[in-house]
Amino acid sequence: MAQKRMKMKQIREILRLHFDCRLSNQQIANAIRKSKGSVFNCITRFKETELRWPLLEGMSDSDLEQCLYPETAGKNNNSVMPDFMHIHQEFSRPHVTLELLWEEYRQSLPNGLSRSSFYRHYAQYRNNLPVDMKIIHKGGDKLFVDYSGKKPHFWDRQKKKWVETELFVASWGASSCCYCEASLSQTGQDWVSSHVRTLEYFGCVPSAFVPDNLKSGVTKANFYESKINALYKLFAQHYDTVILPARVRKPKDKPVVESNVLHLQRFIFGRLRDRTFYSLGDLNEAIWELLGQFNQRPMQQYKRSRQQRFEDLDKPYAAELPVVRFIYTQVKTDVRVAPNYHIEFDKHFYSVPYELVRKQVDAY
Repeated sequence: MAQKRMKMKQIREILRLHFDCRLSNQQIANAIRKSKGSVFNCITRFKETELRWPLLEGMSDSDLEQCLYPETAGKNNNSVMPDFMHIHQEFSRPHVTLELLWEEYRQSLPNGLSRSSFYRHYAQYRNNLPVDMKIIHKGGDKLFVDYSGKKPHFWDRQKKKWVETELFVASWGASSCCYCEASLSQTGQDWVSSHVRTLEYFGCVPSAFVPDNLKSGVTKANFYESKINALYKLFAQHYDTVILPARVRKPKDKPVVESNVLHLQRFIFGRLRDRTFYSLGDLNEAIWELLGQFNQRPMQQYKRSRQQRFEDLDKPYAAELPVVRFIYTQVKTDVRVAPNYHIEFDKHFYSVPYELVRKQVDAY
C-alpha cells in the first residue's frame, strides 16, 4: 500500500533528527507525532535517491518532493498545472467559484490535479501576490473614489495668483482601471459632477460606490449606518446604484484607490512638473491625456493593461448608463414645515400638504 505523503516541512525534520540527532525511528515518530512506519518510509526513500545530507543550500520543497516521490512528479509538472494567473482573473468574475474552475480544469485534464491539490496550489499562488491584492473584487461590483492629498494647480491670469485644485480619483475594484480629474473644490456639486464625468468616461455604472467619509459624500459617519449627503443620494438613485462608505480611519477598506492615487500622483505630477496651465480646462486636458497612457500601460503583475482588464472584467458586468444625464440641483435637508404649512427654500416660500406641519422634509 502506498504511504501517504507528509509535508516537506515534516520530512526535513525527520531527516534532521535521523542524521544530525541520531535518533531512532521510534523516537522520531514520537517527536513529530507520526507512525514509525511513516518515518521508516521517509528515510528509506531518501536513501534510495542520490541526495546527501545535509541538503544543498537553496533546495526548494518542490525539488525535494520530486526526488522523494518521482512516481508522482509527473502529476505536478507544467503540462498539467493550471494557469493560476488566468484562474485568479476568472475568479474575479461574478458568480464564479473556485469549485467551478476546478471542475472546468478537470474536464480539460481528467488526470490533472485533485480538488485539494488544486485549492492548495491556488492558495500558494495567492500568498505570493502583494498583500493588497488578496481581496477578491467581483467584476462590475465596486468603484472606489477618493481625493488625492497632493493638489495640482494652475495660474489665474486675472487674479494673478496660483489656484490649487483637488484631484479626484476613481478606481474599479477588479480591473484597477482609473479615472481622475482636477476640480476647484470638494463641495457637493464638484464631488457629484466628478462622479457623473467618471461614469461617462467608463460608459457604465457599478453596483456600488465606495467613498471616504468626506462631508460631500457622507453627512454623518457611522459604523452601522452612515448618513449619505442628500445630493449624493439623489445621484445614486438616478443611476440606480448604492453608496457604501468605507469605515472611518480604515484605509484598508479601499486599498485599490489608495494605491492608485499614489501611482497617478507619480505618473501625472512628474510629467507635468515643468508645465504651466492657465485654466482648469487646460489642466484637465493634460491630465486626461496622461490618464489614457496610464490605463494603457501593462501592469507588472498581470502583463495586461488596466484598460484591457476593464474591458474583460468590469464593463461586461456593470450596468448601462441611463439615457438622461444627472442634472445638479440644490438640496436642503431637514426643513421644518411651519404652522402655515409653508417651507422657506432659496429665499422663497412653498406650500406643502398640511399633514406635514411641524415635520421635517427635504427640498430640492
